Amino acid sequence: MFVIRSLPGCPAAQALVACCLGLALQSPAHAESRRDRLETLRAINQRWEGAECSLRMPIHFKSKKPDKGWYESTFYSAERQLEKIKHFTFRLKLRDLRPLEQQLAARHLVAGTQFRCGGWKFRDQDGYDNAYLALRSIEGDVEGELLLWAGMSRPELKQVEAIEQYLRLTLFEVRAPHETLQRVAAAPARAAESAPVAAAASPEPASASGASTGAVFRPRVEILAVAVDPPQVAPGGRVDLVVHYTVDGLPPGASFEVVETRRLLRGEATLTATDSPVARGNGSYTSSQQAPVPADASREVYRLEVVLRLAGVEATGAALFEVR
Repeated sequence: MFVIRSLPGCPAAQALVACCLGLALQSPAHAESRRDRLETLRAINQRWEGAECSLRMPIHFKSKKPDKGWYESTFYSAERQLEKIKHFTFRLKLRDLRPLEQQLAARHLVAGTQFRCGGWKFRDQDGYDNAYLALRSIEGDVEGELLLWAGMSRPELKQVEAIEQYLRLTLFEVRAPHETLQRVAAAPARAAESAPVAAAASPEPASASGASTGAVFRPRVEILAVAVDPPQVAPGGRVDLVVHYTVDGLPPGASFEVVETRRLLRGEATLTATDSPVARGNGSYTSSQQAPVPADASREVYRLEVVLRLAGVEATGAALFEVR
């Protein structure tokens, strides 16, 4: 906050100081920096705003009475699991526990309790610090906030991406609004792979015309979700690398080749990469590959990237999982 002290007998000087401060605050560099922060925040909140968040772990509440209008949980530390941010802790605050009585056991909010997420917000509106995750009960009648600390202060926007990855892996199972997997009629991958691939499974069908109808077919492939099951695995275990997607725009009754590429990464290093060509027609599909986790795998967060290619078009998606 800026305080302009009065300059006795010099109103012109006061006006000049105020003008200079205003120009500094509205400089192109400041405006661009603010736009970048807001754009980053919007990108992160695409995964959180309106999402259904289900607790993966029980959360203990300290008191039967609210403090300044909030029921507050105990502090939970993630220091050992979140190496990028030292001394990271969090606490859940709720306005009311009574509507959640069925989810409470011995002052613990049980695993599986669901919330509707309002997205990441900042007290200062600029994304410098004071980050928190806005929540409501799934019925919408209980307001909540997940408060975060990085060391002795609230985390900045640049730290939130690492924090949200941790929260997805440890605290919440998050389903974004666009992840409508329960409404996808998934076709078994094996059945589709055994179907014959049409001879014209090349980029040409992207604008192929039907000889009798004059119709133009434009193939499309869209990834609905990518997942690693389970999201946490011990060294020496196995995981399923799953992708849910749709294909449309193909000629009725025809099948074309979709190449499913899966890459496992640790940081920027690619550990494995596989290509799986399968035959697909118009429809929705679930495709899964099982992968072993080496017994000597590092205990950290890994990334699955999926690229689908169909007749000259492609779609990409990614998911995180943890070896612990």
